[in-house]
Amino acid sequence: LFVRWPKETNVVNENEPKTYSKNPSTESSMTSIDLVANERATQPAFGPVTLSKSGARETPQFITRLIDSVPTTERVIRDKDEYPTTAREMLLDRADLAAAGDADAKKAIERDEPIELDTSFARAEKRRVLGNVSFKNGDYAQAVVHYTSCLQLDSDNHVAYANRSACFLKLGEHERALADARRCVQIEPGFVKGRFRIGLALHALGRFAEAAAALAEAETLDPKNAQIKDALKMAAFKARQKGTMGGS
Repeated sequence: LFVRWPKETNVVNENEPKTYSKNPSTESSMTSIDLVANERATQPAFGPVTLSKSGARETPQFITRLIDSVPTTERVIRDKDEYPTTAREMLLDRADLAAAGDADAKKAIERDEPIELDTSFARAEKRRVLGNVSFKNGDYAQAVVHYTSCLQLDSDNHVAYANRSACFLKLGEHERALADARRCVQIEPGFVKGRFRIGLALHALGRFAEAAAALAEAETLDPKNAQIKDALKMAAFKARQKGTMGGS
């Protein structure tokens, strides 16, 4: 299947199918493309592929429609709000913003900046924020869903791991809370909340001496944190109490 296709494109990833260009009105700007071969190059029929810098694997989606009487196939891009769009539409949106006086859009056009097709990090951040909202509302199970979907797009998001750990603590799933907190610290050793959540999870599991050690590490990172100080005192007290009881 052959269709006419714009010769020029304005996208970041050279491996993407060629996308509709800014000014495809003239015949000289068009070329003939084997549509089937072009889509097959991204392997959409073989399940998820890596489409982003985050390493997230998603199945490419395409849309074919008439644009200026030209059958055109474009890859669907999800913006941070998960709204489906395309690079061509993003270019048009940029032009509209520039026409409305948006300074950033004007600069982008002047510099001929490419459209960034990789929206995984922006989408992950939006999902993390939704998790925060659910957590604040006391809906911890829904918050877990949001943080998990965030991690599906950004598997190294240490904040999402720390936040999901807090949810699991609230839900009484202490082993899972500990696993998430440890993964958080593995990614970002200096993240205080990760160390704090390790201590809280160990305390909830009755492993008081380990909890005290973890909380002591958190205190060294944030010595003025009252919550950490109180938790450390309690864990140390419980550890001494358990030791005394065990030795009697």
